[in-house]
Amino acid sequence: PIASLMVFLLSILIILTAVTGYLFWQKGPQSFENLLMGLVGGETTVQGVAEGVELSGVQGAFVENQESGEFFVVSGQAINRFSEPRSAIQIKGVVYDQAGRPALQQTVFAGNHLTEEQLRNLPYARIEEAMKNQFGDSLSNINVRPGQAIPFTIVFRNLPQGMTEFTVEAADSRPVT
Repeated sequence: PIASLMVFLLSILIILTAVTGYLFWQKGPQSFENLLMGLVGGETTVQGVAEGVELSGVQGAFVENQESGEFFVVSGQAINRFSEPRSAIQIKGVVYDQAGRPALQQTVFAGNHLTEEQLRNLPYARIEEAMKNQFGDSLSNINVRPGQAIPFTIVFRNLPQGMTEFTVEAADSRPVT
């Protein structure tokens, strides 16, 4: 009886881990909060994100990093089109394989510009740390005024063979409280 209970609990744990991993891969860190709020009956507000944050000047380029090899870097500007200030603006990038399937996905915070020199020389851990800084470089991702633009940089490594295209979209932002 105890052995079957342990197998059952282990199975539940594996299923929960798989669901959590899938949500994180598909929707980024925000999916955990949405799931938790849904389970406890709270409300989540992600409405109007696509209409409220405009992306401009989006470009992709390959950069050779001295330590980690080839990166694919997407950069651009996130412009607050909401009528009130926003914070913690997040941008999601997806790289597709030859069959048109998503191969890599990365959700980062805006306000973290990385120069070509940094991309070539910094270890990937430092680059990743910069992309995940929710406040932005010099607190640029806090209290972003309507019409204000802040830069973003998304860095992909371990690129799939035959990468064909990429997409970028606003993933989330928060009203200033």
